[in-house]
Amino acid sequence: MRWKAHTRTAEKILKEFDAMYFSKYEKDLVNGINSPDNEDDKSHYIAREQTALDYVKRAREKRLAYDTGGCLFQLGVAFHYIQDLWTGIKPDTEGHSLYLDLINRCEIIDIHESLEGYYPVVRKRVLSQFMELEKKLSKPVQSVSELQELVLMKRPFESSAFLDLNLSFRTCYRVAEMVLETMMNVGLQESLELLHDKYSQKIRDAEASMIKEIETTEDEVGKLVLSDSQLGGVKQWSLEKKLNNLNRVYKEKHHLKPVLLDYQRQ
Repeated sequence: MRWKAHTRTAEKILKEFDAMYFSKYEKDLVNGINSPDNEDDKSHYIAREQTALDYVKRAREKRLAYDTGGCLFQLGVAFHYIQDLWTGIKPDTEGHSLYLDLINRCEIIDIHESLEGYYPVVRKRVLSQFMELEKKLSKPVQSVSELQELVLMKRPFESSAFLDLNLSFRTCYRVAEMVLETMMNVGLQESLELLHDKYSQKIRDAEASMIKEIETTEDEVGKLVLSDSQLGGVKQWSLEKKLNNLNRVYKEKHHLKPVLLDYQRQ
């Protein structure tokens, strides 16, 4: 497949998961998609199912390790191999360039829409192959063994550019769903950690501000102790009262309450 077809499929999948804020990692995904063309000079069209599966496994490992950028990169590499396997026509095959042009022009239809009306043949054996493929791709992957089975599926010998594109899209979609959506707890954990870091810094800032105010007030009281004037005595009494109040607030952590209340509302 041409780069445009690879990225169009990936962008559509990424859009489906945009509610989980993966769009900011689009560059990592695109870099992953480009990687096989830049680094793997062997054919991507034949017997590379295990290669695709290996990258899917790496993507899952990265996701579980909270490395979302790394996960999307590995997923992009996996998408590339999966899609090249599904296109099925070798670069030296007659009409290959026309076939790739057709793929670029074909529409990627909704994953829930049936492909049955697009099956190119009427022979029962080939029809049953497509029906079995579509049945497998019609529901989310529930286990690692199912994921492996999905990635290792073979494309029917008789197909079309439209079906190849859409079946490759659906395979990539289910892979992404397994790697990303079914690990929502990891996404939630990332969000909670970011929130925790944000408010931890706010607490540190509030502590530093309160300590600075206490120390400044202590210095002012110390200077006034040396003064014998009546005005200085009144000001000293006022500052000592302020200092006592600041120490009480600090001891009882009242200065942190606005930050903690805001954190709880989040």
